[in-house]
Amino acid sequence: MTKYTNGTRKEELEKLVNAHKKLRNVTYGLIALLVVALIAAILKMMIPSIVCLAVMVLLRFTVHRTAREEYRQAMTDAALTCSVGAKLDEFELKEKGGTGITREEIREAKMLPIRDGEKSFIGLFQGISGPLKSMDVSLNDVTLQQYQHAGEKGAEVACGTWMRFVLPKDTGRDLRILAPDIAAEDLLEEFFTSQPELIQQDAADAGFREQQLYYDAAAGGQAAGAAAADGQTVGGQAAGGQAANGKAMTLPVGFASAVNDLFRKTPGKAALSLRGKNLDIFIKNRVLAPNYPVSTKPEENFLSTDPIPEFKDALALAKTL
Repeated sequence: MTKYTNGTRKEELEKLVNAHKKLRNVTYGLIALLVVALIAAILKMMIPSIVCLAVMVLLRFTVHRTAREEYRQAMTDAALTCSVGAKLDEFELKEKGGTGITREEIREAKMLPIRDGEKSFIGLFQGISGPLKSMDVSLNDVTLQQYQHAGEKGAEVACGTWMRFVLPKDTGRDLRILAPDIAAEDLLEEFFTSQPELIQQDAADAGFREQQLYYDAAAGGQAAGAAAADGQTVGGQAAGGQAANGKAMTLPVGFASAVNDLFRKTPGKAALSLRGKNLDIFIKNRVLAPNYPVSTKPEENFLSTDPIPEFKDALALAKTL
């Protein structure tokens, strides 16, 4: 685990400069080989010319490619460290395979349709995780295979950032909130039909945005909400009723408005699952490791890049719980 300190930005800038310098030196070496090959060709020294060109091509697809990827990864690490990492008590970065969550835990969130079976695919890529006071937080780039076309190689997939907040206590809630077009309508219908404990509620009555899909396992199918989330009641009772284990299920003040802020601000499509002490949020088409151009200069202002601005709103939402 790494802790963000006053000197972290300087350290990240040094890493960027060093990675950029390596890439620049390799590039200059390739140019030098090309110049030598051209001079040799002009002097009709064909064998040396061909050898220089062959070496240049070999280095282009090995050493130069590696230097490009190292610089791009250094940019990703620096941006995540200075945005997400700065908000956590300490953090761990992982380039591949994800961190702080498993593929099985993604399935257990029961937030989005994910294909079952041996050939189903959940990809975990760039991730960052760490504690924040009494919560455990993780963000990971994921690819979810939602549907395989019969007899075809093509498949429906969803790519984006998966955020998980493990809360300090069990909320006693089991609910989902989704953008209606985050997946195909027939897939969503089949997915929630397979979860009969989740009853579709009127999002607007519960204080959420009218166009959102809202499912809740509140007892008796009562609206869970927040008409409640802002301290109101539904039918004279605290919204949300009681969980099967008898725990109170009232959503806290500010939950609905925090959800609405997150869904309104993101340019991607969002989905949310709250199950007990696990809050999962998926932002479709938003990634932690964008394809930064290697022409980007290693300057101080790059460290202000925030690849996942939705994290601030997601964190505010988690804090209401």
